[in-house]
Amino acid sequence: SPNDLILIDLRKNYVADNAVYVLQYDGSLLVKRIQRLMNGSVIIKSDNPEYKVEELSADQAKKLNVLGVVVWYGRKM
Repeated sequence: SPNDLILIDLRKNYVADNAVYVLQYDGSLLVKRIQRLMNGSVIIKSDNPEYKVEELSADQAKKLNVLGVVVWYGRKM
């Protein structure tokens, strides 16, 4: 959610399991889930159902930079 605080493990800058990642793509920072497909493409999902699932081709996926994995988040009450 907007204004949430997140703690990122920068040592895990690769996709290993079902987790939430901080991604850099086309000049933007994103906090999303990733699923790698056998053909080299990736599916990018948001936990927010208001956002559509996006698929990047294998060529586009090469431009995707995984900065780290989100290990904690917090928000004001």
